[in-house]
Amino acid sequence: MGIGLAIAVELIEDRVRDEEEIMRIVNVRILGGIPHLFTPEEQKRLRLRKVLEWSGAFLLLVVMVAANTYTSLRR
Repeated sequence: MGIGLAIAVELIEDRVRDEEEIMRIVNVRILGGIPHLFTPEEQKRLRLRKVLEWSGAFLLLVVMVAANTYTSLRR
């Protein structure tokens, strides 16, 4: 039921999401665009997300090295 509802919402929704959709609808080239301007709260959230992503990657690397070292020393 959830998948059917998601498909129905996607078919009914008429928002334009990107330049390719606009070009397909109106069949003309795009001359310019309006960049997304982030609010200070959005910038803070993006910085935090980037820090968390890098921290997670570093932690994963440390765990991989530790596991590899452990298995090498056990032999």
